[in-house]
Amino acid sequence: MKNMETIIKGHVYIAVDFDGTITTERDDNFGQYKLQPYCKEVLLKLHSTGKVHFGLWTCRSNGQLEIAKNFLKEVGLYDIFETFNKSFEEVERMFDTPSSGKMSCDLYIDDRTIYGVPNWLDVLDVVMKILHEGV
Repeated sequence: MKNMETIIKGHVYIAVDFDGTITTERDDNFGQYKLQPYCKEVLLKLHSTGKVHFGLWTCRSNGQLEIAKNFLKEVGLYDIFETFNKSFEEVERMFDTPSSGKMSCDLYIDDRTIYGVPNWLDVLDVVMKILHEGV
């Protein structure tokens, strides 16, 4: 894997989608969600490094965003997210221009990429390589 230059050296900022990425459902399922295989384990493992920062980046807003947050609380993932639908404060301070509305981060994990639903074990492998290469 080629070295990846991160926004803040030694840290990886990741925006994670909710529907179809954290959950197996791509649309609102009236609060009846299931986690993608290995999603929770990988997110918690990466968070435990102290060098990986997560923000929830979803099309959900208002009441629908609250439903997603409640699900994250129920499954024990809420507290690992530093931000919801906005850039990380540390990253915002680095730039003098106002936010474009797009979350500034090093990686986006989303089921709507050309690669489709992420394999969370592959996510773990990629992020750990980035951390261990000392970028």
